[in-house]
Amino acid sequence: MKIGMRVKGVDQVRAELRHTRERVVDTARGAMRRAALRIRDEARINAPRDKWNLEEAIQIIRTVGERGRLQLDIDIVSSVNGVDVGQYALIIHENYESIIREPNPDPLARQGTKDKQRQYPDHVIGEKFLQRAAEKEQGTLTKHLVSVITKAIEG
Repeated sequence: MKIGMRVKGVDQVRAELRHTRERVVDTARGAMRRAALRIRDEARINAPRDKWNLEEAIQIIRTVGERGRLQLDIDIVSSVNGVDVGQYALIIHENYESIIREPNPDPLARQGTKDKQRQYPDHVIGEKFLQRAAEKEQGTLTKHLVSVITKAIEG
C-alpha cells in the first residue's frame, strides 16, 4: 500500500528561510562592526597619550574566515606613522601604572596623558586600555546581538 502526499508551498518556504538567513547574517555583521568601532574608540580614549601613535595603532583588523565568516579583531598594529609601537604598546598596556610611579626629571613628561585625562574625566587613562574597552562592550554586545537578530527574524 502506498500513501501519497502532496505538500504545497515548499519552494516559497525555502525562499523565505534563505531570505531570513541572509537578513540575520547581515544584521549580525552590522552589529559586530558597530561594536568593534565602539571598542576601538573606547580603547583609544583609555590609552595614554604621548605622540598619538599608540592611539592610532589601535585598529580593527577585518578578516574573513572559513565559509565566509566575518572576524573582527581590535588589535594594536606593530607600526604606525613609521614608528614601531608594538613593544611599547605591550609595555604600556601591561605596566603603565608602575611606569608612572617612577620619577621623571622632564617637566613635560606625561603631559599629553594629563591633558587627555582632563579632557575625559569620566575615563581612566592608563594601563589595560584595550582590555577595559572590550570588557565595557562585552556585556551589552550579547544582549544587543540577540535583540537585533530577533528583530531580523521577525521581519
